[in-house]
Amino acid sequence: MVFLLLFFPALCSASGVLQAWFAPPPAGSNMVSLVLRNTGDDDINIVEYTLPWLMKDGKLMNSAVMQLTTQDGRSVGYRGAFHEPDLSDPERFVTIKPGGEKRYDADMSVNYDIAPGQLYQVSSVMRMKYLDRALARYPDRSNVVLRSLYRIAAATPAVFVAAPVACPDTVAGEGC
Repeated sequence: MVFLLLFFPALCSASGVLQAWFAPPPAGSNMVSLVLRNTGDDDINIVEYTLPWLMKDGKLMNSAVMQLTTQDGRSVGYRGAFHEPDLSDPERFVTIKPGGEKRYDADMSVNYDIAPGQLYQVSSVMRMKYLDRALARYPDRSNVVLRSLYRIAAATPAVFVAAPVACPDTVAGEGC
């Protein structure tokens, strides 16, 4: 076996290893993080539309990425933006280098109808699609070839208790 490894290094191909989880918010916050880490020895390229997109006001643009449920399993009302991703060019990637990490932070109180003190679980709805090798390693990077090589991942869910929400403008008599 050592002979094969020395003379045929292609048999020892490197690959990225994606770890994904939701990190619960720190005390007093409703900011949940989707954490993606590459623990492998090659790039990971995640299809961009399978990741959360946040607008400047903190609203999610694609509710299909994460789901919020109550302790008894009921879905929580989503109030972020609704945006259909452009699937005509799905090969726009977010790259994570070996040993690298990316975080996507979303304030659940801005995007969902949550109540302080209530227990919630945040989980993946849409699975992340990714390639576990650097794009340069694929001589044919056509959509057909890359789609056939995608791996699928979902983030490990997180449970949290919603913190009180500070309303910036209560003059109009409306809730948060």
